[in-house]
Amino acid sequence: MMKQDHQALLQLEQCLADSGKAMQLLEDLNQVFTPPVRLMMLAYEEDFYRCDSQAGGHLLSGLVCTLPDNKIIEDLHSVLRNNSKSQKTRRQTLHNMMELVTQSKQLSSRDIVHKPKVDKAVFLQAFPRTPDRKRKRLELRIISDYIIH
Repeated sequence: MMKQDHQALLQLEQCLADSGKAMQLLEDLNQVFTPPVRLMMLAYEEDFYRCDSQAGGHLLSGLVCTLPDNKIIEDLHSVLRNNSKSQKTRRQTLHNMMELVTQSKQLSSRDIVHKPKVDKAVFLQAFPRTPDRKRKRLELRIISDYIIH
């Protein structure tokens, strides 16, 4: 099917180029056949549209495994921006920014696996000799974070 779609698109573009006219249909198709999709089709064309095309498969997996938009980046930047505005006298360190991003709910709201997240069980397993007073402070912080969020 990709071969048929790609050849039909190329024929349409050639007809329009020969006539010297622009068509609304072609502009609408550019929303679907974006430059990355066209590059993927060219990679498959190079291998005669074989399913096991290495270059085409690589580009296809990049298109499928990449987040579909920049909204998540904007949302994560807004977390950092809001924090910097609320604490104008305090300079944001890399550690502070990383903590803000990993503790925000932006990744989990998109069902993205959040590997750096540490819960109480993981912490206690990694640090079994933590003094009780520190452990109680940690429990209070976890409870207060849970109540706030």
